[in-house]
Amino acid sequence: MSWYTTIYPTEEFNLNVSRVEVLNRIQTYTTDLNNIWMYIHGLCMANPKIINGEDSILYAIDYTNKYFNRYLLISEKQVQASFLSQMLDNKEMWEKYPENEKEYRPHIWYNHFKYSNDPESGIEDCNDNIEYIRKRLISYACACPKDIIVDNSDGDVKDHTLYLIGELEDLRQWLDSTIYDLEFCKLLNKYFDTKEEG
Repeated sequence: MSWYTTIYPTEEFNLNVSRVEVLNRIQTYTTDLNNIWMYIHGLCMANPKIINGEDSILYAIDYTNKYFNRYLLISEKQVQASFLSQMLDNKEMWEKYPENEKEYRPHIWYNHFKYSNDPESGIEDCNDNIEYIRKRLISYACACPKDIIVDNSDGDVKDHTLYLIGELEDLRQWLDSTIYDLEFCKLLNKYFDTKEEG
């Protein structure tokens, strides 16, 4: 059985924008995030020792932080746009079926949200996870792929590059879901008095 946490943050969003505009915004953010992640990916896959004339470790740290911070900023905007899209969907239903005002009034929901009753703890956990992911990426950027330890306990020799590609994909998925959770926690914390569950 599904258990939804629903909030009504109507003051937070401009519900007078067109749905097409919001979807275009989401697509632009998605493209930007893919481009930024390519830079992060490249930094993690490169050999930092090939950088001439600079401290290679400081360079790797600075640039990984720079792109990571940009990724966080744009991802936050993308999540906010996806929340707005959800609100606009509900607004359309609300206007179409005014007799079901309570059911369809603009809202955001999350299925089985683990921080439903403690969003402040969720904010703390999500920020800790984001910083852990940042440190992992910086570690990869400061090392050569061949220097990264690969678990060969199954007896197979694994390609370090393929291993790192898989690690980076996993980290990005974790980062994206954590940012989404963080933004929902922030709204839930702010609009806790509107929360409904069921």
